[in-house]
Parts: sequence; C-alpha cells; structure tokens
Amino acid sequence: MLACRRIEYHCACTIACQPLAVVLTLIRTRRRPRYKEDNMSEEPDNFTSSPDFLRMIALYGRVGDESERGMAVLMAAELDRVTLNLLKCFIPMGKARDYLLIGQSAPISSFSSKINLARALSLITEDEFHDLHIIRKIRNEFAHSSNVSFADISITSKISHFRKTYSNYSPRKIFEVRGVDLITEIEFDASRKAGERVREESYNTFYRRDASHDDTAFETAEAVATTHGAIVSWK
Repeated sequence: MLACRRIEYHCACTIACQPLAVVLTLIRTRRRPRYKEDNMSEEPDNFTSSPDFLRMIALYGRVGDESERGMAVLMAAELDRVTLNLLKCFIPMGKARDYLLIGQSAPISSFSSKINLARALSLITEDEFHDLHIIRKIRNEFAHSSNVSFADISITSKISHFRKTYSNYSPRKIFEVRGVDLITEIEFDASRKAGERVREESYNTFYRRDASHDDTAFETAEAVATTHGAIVSWK
C-alpha cells in the first residue's frame, strides 16, 4: 500500500507545475502499476479523492501559480510543517517536547533548528539535510528582499548545489520539483520510519531509563504517530 501511495505522489511531483485540473486528470487516468510479485494489493479506487491526497495536489497547484517570491516562501513553510510533524512522530508528547518545539522562543522553533535536530536523530538523510538548508537559505533571500529572482546568480548557484539533480529544468523548476520531492520524502517515508523506530523500541525497553513493566508496545507506526499527536499521511 505504501509503495502504491508513494508512486502516486511521485507522479504528482513530476507534474507539479501543471494547473490543478490537469494534474488530477493525469493522475486519475494514468495506468496503475501492479505488484503481484510482492503480494501487494492495488490502492483503492477512491485513493485520489482522499483529503490528504487532494490537499497535497492543491499545494502543487498553488506552488505552480505563485510568484517567485511566493513559491519560495510557501515551499519552505510546507517543508517546515512536515519536518515538525516528522519530529512529533519520533518524540513523545510531554513537557519536554513542548519546551523544545512550541512557541517562538522554543529552542527548536526555527526551520533551521528543526532540520538540524531531524538530522542529528537520523530521521532524514544527509542529502535531505543538505537540500533542506539550501531551500531555507533561498527562502530567506526572497523573504528579505523584493528584488530577488530565480535568475540571480546568488539563487542559481545555490540551486546548482542540490544533491538531487534534474536535467533540462530552469532554476525555478528545479527548486519547485526538489521541494515537492522533499515534502513527499519526509511526509511519507521519513515519518513512517520514525514511527517504526519508536514501535520497535517499545518492544525492547531495557535501555530506556523511564520504561515501566506496565508499558504497552505499539502495534504499528500509525499508532505511534497518533499517540504522539502527529499527522499520519502514509496509511
């Protein structure tokens, strides 16, 4: 199920610059892959009408329609959101997490600090860490000046250093597609694996100093995310 869902989202990533109606038409009419060799069932026919999927497609449509400045700010804001949700999947609810993550004065309230913590906890890859910081720096340039363009050398030089490359795309398009790729990578793969790590640890509490014999192990990564107050997007 997860593989089918990630393939559908990857399809949306590759056509992110298209108008929303065009994107929906292309995705709903494309041929679905089959996974008989892996004993995997196909995604239900109503998948493309799910609220989470439509929200993401609407985001892609908005990004494509935005001005250059608007796109840079919107993309970074969405990546900030999914990175925060990733941290919530891994860190349990409580006063300590609230102190770290909630409020403007919280130590991990900035986009930069969220990226750094996610990498320190091995929740994101080195390439994701690197490219997230590039997007953050580009966002800052657009946010602090009204005269910045994706044609500026200061922006194109940063985009050229993305770890994941895209051929024959303009700098704006590369920024757009890489940003959407990162959103899907973090919201689905990284967040699910964070929940799986917590689930596995819940079965072996020997090294947890606050563990109790009365603790109940988590059955699924989805149960972890729900208990931690995070959004589950990979079901």
